[in-house]
Amino acid sequence: MSWFKPESSRGVIVVAFVLAFGIAIVGSFAGYIYAGVNDIQVRNVMLIGRGSAESTAIWSYAVILSTLCATLFSGAYYAFRLWRYHEV
Repeated sequence: MSWFKPESSRGVIVVAFVLAFGIAIVGSFAGYIYAGVNDIQVRNVMLIGRGSAESTAIWSYAVILSTLCATLFSGAYYAFRLWRYHEV
């Protein structure tokens, strides 16, 4: 979020924050699903313990995908604003 400028309107700031946090939540949910499907260690934890949401293997996927998704979508929003409104 370091690219916010003091002259940015509140609407731009609110949209960027909502976009970043909303996409981060979606990305963490996607990481949870991805870990359950593709990681054998996570699958074994889910089958044996059923404490799968607290597993560090699952949370590593969730954090990585939420960070990646939020960064990509926030960057795309900023690129759109640069292209559309010529903000420099």
